[in-house]
Amino acid sequence: MFLRDIKIVIMAIFLTVILAFSIYAEDSNKELKYTVGIRLGGWSNQGDLPLSRVYNPEDSNDFVITDVKSGSFYLEGFFGILLKRNLELEFSLGITNRGDVTITENGLSDFGQLLIYPILIQAKLYPLAGNSSKFQPFIGGGGGLYYGRRNIQITQNYYFTLAQIEGETETDFNIVALGGFDYKLSETLALDFTTKYMPIKFSDLLVGEDDYSAITFTVGIKYFRK
Repeated sequence: MFLRDIKIVIMAIFLTVILAFSIYAEDSNKELKYTVGIRLGGWSNQGDLPLSRVYNPEDSNDFVITDVKSGSFYLEGFFGILLKRNLELEFSLGITNRGDVTITENGLSDFGQLLIYPILIQAKLYPLAGNSSKFQPFIGGGGGLYYGRRNIQITQNYYFTLAQIEGETETDFNIVALGGFDYKLSETLALDFTTKYMPIKFSDLLVGEDDYSAITFTVGIKYFRK
C-alpha cells in the first residue's frame, strides 16, 4: 500500500510539472515571470501527539520525555513561476520545530527536537487575475515530500557530554491542498495569506507516532515579476 501511494504521488507531481512547463513553453520567446518570498505563521496539529512521558515496561530507568504541543511556529520559503495570467507553479520549503524530545536509555540521555520539513510543488489558480483588483484570491494543490527528523543536540550521562548529530528520520510522499489570497502593495510587492492542509502519515513511528498531519496558517511577503 505504501509503495503504491508513493508511486501515485510521484506520478502526480511529475505530470503536474510536465504539464506546467509544456504550458509555459507554448511561447518560448516570452520573458520569465516569477515570484519569490517568505511566509511565517502557525502549525496546527491535526494528527496524533506523542505522550509526554513513556516508560520502558521492562526497565523503569529507560523512558522518553516529550514537549510536543498541538501548535508551533512554521517558516516557509517559496519560488513560483507564472505559467499563465491566472496559473502559477510554486516550489516551497518549510520547517517547523514540533518540540523537545529527551530519550534516556542505558544511563545515557539524548536531548533534541522533533523537526518536520515539507518540500512541496503546488499549482495555484487565481480566478480574478484578469481584473485590476489588489485583492487576488487563489486555490491550489500539489504534493511532495514530508521529512521528519528527531535530531540529537547532545548526549549526556553523569560523567560526560557529547555533541551529536545523529537521530531518527521518517519520510512521507503525500498531497497538499491550499487556499488564500494575495494583497498587492505595489507593482512588485504583495502580502501573501496562505492556508495549507498537509496529510502527513509516516510509514513507521517517529517519537512514538506516525500521523503528523497539520494545517498551517501563514502571512508572507513576496516579490513578483509579472
